[in-house]
Amino acid sequence: MPDLQELLAPEANVPVILMLKDVGRAYQKQLERKIGVHGETIKKSVTHLIEIGFIKKIPYDGKVPNVDSWLVLTELGERVGDCLADCRKKLSAMKRG
Repeated sequence: MPDLQELLAPEANVPVILMLKDVGRAYQKQLERKIGVHGETIKKSVTHLIEIGFIKKIPYDGKVPNVDSWLVLTELGERVGDCLADCRKKLSAMKRG
């Protein structure tokens, strides 16, 4: 299992995991738009997260041109996403409190 430093290495890793945790699946362009970072940054994070087993590609069943796959969390990615979502929730509570 990758360590925390490897998870944080490409800057969009955590936002990609959290977004996929929230929405279930997305294609790369959706990640770019919703997260608001450059396409190359998302591409680097997606490649890295696939390599370490946090996300995977599944066939795309929509009608958007030039999209061939959905990105979804793997079982490991779901567990990491749960931890990150819990951390996000706790940080948000501390901010309010």
